[in-house]
Amino acid sequence: MSSPLQCTVPPIPPNPTFILSNPSGDLDSTISSYSLSSLIPNSVPVLNYRSTDVKLKPDSLKALELHPIDKHPLYVDDFFRYCEVESEFNIILVDHNSLSFTSPHSPSLYSKMSSRVIKIIDHHSPSNSHSHADIYLEGVASCCTLIYRKDMENVYKILVAITILVDSNFLSPTSGKTTEKDISVITSIIEDLGPQYQEIIYRHAKEVNDAKFSTEFWKGLTKKEASRIDYKEMKVEGVVVGVASVLVELESYKGGEEEEVEVDCLIIGSCVINGEEVVRELEVVEGKNKEVSEKVREWLDSGGGLLQTRRKEGDDLIWRQENAKGSRKVLMPELEKIFKD
Repeated sequence: MSSPLQCTVPPIPPNPTFILSNPSGDLDSTISSYSLSSLIPNSVPVLNYRSTDVKLKPDSLKALELHPIDKHPLYVDDFFRYCEVESEFNIILVDHNSLSFTSPHSPSLYSKMSSRVIKIIDHHSPSNSHSHADIYLEGVASCCTLIYRKDMENVYKILVAITILVDSNFLSPTSGKTTEKDISVITSIIEDLGPQYQEIIYRHAKEVNDAKFSTEFWKGLTKKEASRIDYKEMKVEGVVVGVASVLVELESYKGGEEEEVEVDCLIIGSCVINGEEVVRELEVVEGKNKEVSEKVREWLDSGGGLLQTRRKEGDDLIWRQENAKGSRKVLMPELEKIFKD
């Protein structure tokens, strides 16, 4: 069977429902898109990034290599082309709750697509967008927890379980993410499949997680490629801030070539897990608006709200987070406050 992340355009049924992942195209978003598509007739998973970026998704590639599925996605540029010429389609957002893209598109196309959003399934803070849609938001570790259904095919149950384990740091109570609902879904899947699957699921989840954290993978990327792997934008009061997550120490990441920053300010967040210790650091890269970058730096110097930041000893261009649970889901709402105040 060919890779489910292959780049050929799949057949699109009449009046399709597109299951749209978030622009970072991470494991949770990808498996949520595939899994929900398996439950909805005439639906197509849409991966919200360009097909040329497939190589930047090592965890998704590993998961689908271990558990292949007979379904292929539409990538964002082909999705745009379809939506430009067709009028009968619907969109369901998974793992994000406001329609957004990093690929260029026209305002008129965005407006058209936005009007076709019929449902949202997400575990992030609400954006109050698409009030006309059916919205299901719940603060769990993984969007896959909300997608899971007992009548899923077994391969999707396994992929959902792997994703939940990776997102929750294997249901760790200290991750700051794990909820009773995440635990309940994992328990239900293992009960459905049989106890012999527990070892397989946990072992494969570790392989997927290791692929994401592979030093060899990260060191082989350019700085621009690394920042695109897990990237989101925040727009508030006319300011656009990009937030990129990387899984390598910032010292090694900073060594790459300089790239033009296309937003007002870029924040690079590093998360490195050393055994039970989670180390989070931040770097601010100046973008189109120097004042925005300075405002973010001043905020980090003052403690960064819930992030509890301080300048890193020996490198005053990096801030260490005392609150290791302060993921991007915490950072972005905190950041929004400084531009609204």
